[in-house]
Amino acid sequence: MRLLLLFILAPMIMWAEVRILVLGDSNTHGIPSKDYSWVTLLKEEYKDKPWVKFYNYGLGMATAEQCEMLLHIGIELHDPDIVIYTGGLVNVVFKGDLDKHLGPSIGRTIQHCIDNKIYVLFGMIDFSSFCKNLGFNKPYVDRANGVYRDIAITFQDYILPFIFLEDRLLCDPALNTGDWLHPNLEGQKIIALRVNQALEPIINLPYEMMREVKNRYKNPHLSELHPDCP
Repeated sequence: MRLLLLFILAPMIMWAEVRILVLGDSNTHGIPSKDYSWVTLLKEEYKDKPWVKFYNYGLGMATAEQCEMLLHIGIELHDPDIVIYTGGLVNVVFKGDLDKHLGPSIGRTIQHCIDNKIYVLFGMIDFSSFCKNLGFNKPYVDRANGVYRDIAITFQDYILPFIFLEDRLLCDPALNTGDWLHPNLEGQKIIALRVNQALEPIINLPYEMMREVKNRYKNPHLSELHPDCP
């Protein structure tokens, strides 16, 4: 009887829809179009798993506050199981008040996900190259990096940080469009690979089990940015 029940239920479990909402700016929307987005590449990777649905809410020039608003819309429309957060770069580029706006906005976004039992893959950004390439002063850049480290530590029991952008993708002419801000298609392929490394172990798991897997997952690149992050 148990074997028969398992045989009946297995396809239902296997094909349970997994909805993934992606928040970010033009690097997530895709430059110059969605055809060049890592989200599009990831969709292609999962084309043989039609129960995995990606909703790309990447928006050109979107600030962290706009990502926060888009989260509420995305939850209302799609009831996501997972949110991939990659926002905040626009706040840093335009030199907003990091402690008053950037950090609190990202924090509210993640907390809202936690309150709704939505697991978060958190895209870490290393802004160190902004000193050399964009002329930003080091204390400001250090604080911007600190915002992401603080978020990763504060919510470490509920999110999985991964490297989204760092010097390699922002500086290497073979991987960047040349503006020091946007990875080209080759760079987007690297992002898609990184995201998938974080996504694969949790893709079909309930929320609480996602958190358990996260505690065992180690991203080899993340320790280079901040050794205290998982």
